[in-house]
Amino acid sequence: MGIRDAKTIPLGVPPYFLVDELARGADPADILSLEPGSLLEEYYDTYDYVYRFGHVIEQRFSPRSPTGRHLLVWRFVPIEIWCDTDPLRRHVSATIVQMIPSLHTKVLAALRPLLPKTLLLLGCQRNGCRYPHTLFSLMLRDSRKERVARGWLEDEFVSNLLPPLLSQLRARILNSCTTAVVSPPPSGREHASR
Repeated sequence: MGIRDAKTIPLGVPPYFLVDELARGADPADILSLEPGSLLEEYYDTYDYVYRFGHVIEQRFSPRSPTGRHLLVWRFVPIEIWCDTDPLRRHVSATIVQMIPSLHTKVLAALRPLLPKTLLLLGCQRNGCRYPHTLFSLMLRDSRKERVARGWLEDEFVSNLLPPLLSQLRARILNSCTTAVVSPPPSGREHASR
């Protein structure tokens, strides 16, 4: 059962995301509010598909348009790469939300040439992601192509194209954290004596 079948399951906040936020000093009241951008709001009333790498959250929106067609968006929320990189990220106090924007250039470069014309890549522009833990989103451009898009997402994208991208992103996270741990910025005193 997956995207092709359009059979989602209700979803709660991944416990690891709560730990990540709390361990790095987030105020519990902010995490648990329903304000836009909060962790709880991000997962409130969501339905998704669960994969080893994380979640694909499916959302339908009814725009005010003369056609009356709905918008269908799939949000990709990796979890595994954040769990794998946690020990190093702890040393640099980098939250998931703080690191995601640094990955967007790689996501754009990898995905733009591969996507069919029926899907639009969203959420990789500065201040362009409403859901902070979402790495990127794909929006269906034409609701008449929904069945074809679901088949491509399940058979090609999630199975073949996404795993190498997530592997590259994991390496990038590890590299940036290792660089930060190995060569911390100079302190004010060391910098002044030069």
